[in-house]
Amino acid sequence: MSINNLTPSQLAQLEQIRERRRELTDQATREHRELLGIVNAAATRRSEKRHRFMLLAGAIVGVAAPILLQRTSNVNADFIRVGSVLLLVNIIVGAVFDAIDERRTTPLLIAAGADLRAQAALALAEDSKLLAAVAGDPDPDIDATIERATRTSNEAHRAFRSAGDRFATGSSVESALFFSAFVVGILLLVLAVGTAG
Repeated sequence: MSINNLTPSQLAQLEQIRERRRELTDQATREHRELLGIVNAAATRRSEKRHRFMLLAGAIVGVAAPILLQRTSNVNADFIRVGSVLLLVNIIVGAVFDAIDERRTTPLLIAAGADLRAQAALALAEDSKLLAAVAGDPDPDIDATIERATRTSNEAHRAFRSAGDRFATGSSVESALFFSAFVVGILLLVLAVGTAG
């Protein structure tokens, strides 16, 4: 059936379906942009926090080294050495994770984009079925297309969740290494100073 032969009611239904498709596409685009903004903002906050702790760790090591060199009586030199090394490890871990942060976030963003595209493709396939039904010209292959789009959407969503889980695991490992090195290093230096005569 030609579009010229559709009734005003059918044309109105078609316009509603087209409007819905435009809204879905715009929504997917907005969500992807928002996700990019959230991930970039989170990476910036993580980097700034790391840098503050790294600067603090460097300053503390700069104060601890002269204590070790002066051989102050009753100061536990081993505590100062190990504490200083742990603070240097903190700086190294922070620098390494700063350098690889972009490589860690890129797979997450790619998976998120694929997930949003798959959802939009599924919505488009479902809309195509509605368009054909309203026009009185049903497509016999549309159900198979919707089924394929549904499978693709589910797979893309699983991949996105998996990428998110890997990212969260990596962030947890980073935080554990970074902050434990900092805290233990500080504690050892405090203990070393506390034993001074």
